[in-house]
Amino acid sequence: MEDNRTIREVIRTRGQVYDILQALVAEHGIGMVLSVFEDVCFIQATSLKVHGKCLEKAKSWDKIGKQIARIVTDL
Repeated sequence: MEDNRTIREVIRTRGQVYDILQALVAEHGIGMVLSVFEDVCFIQATSLKVHGKCLEKAKSWDKIGKQIARIVTDL
């Protein structure tokens, strides 16, 4: 029973996030939204590096940020 409630909550939350992202893209364009995601990735990577936390996660955040940057450049 608990699993079904958790699944419903995840679906509802995902729907809310989807609606927010869709509105942001409609208002500001996909390039701007992706640029923000790029910044978030690089900030997260830097934070993990500066605080000496999981460097593997920092590398992953950095890699994702670079991939998003390439997409933004292609737009």
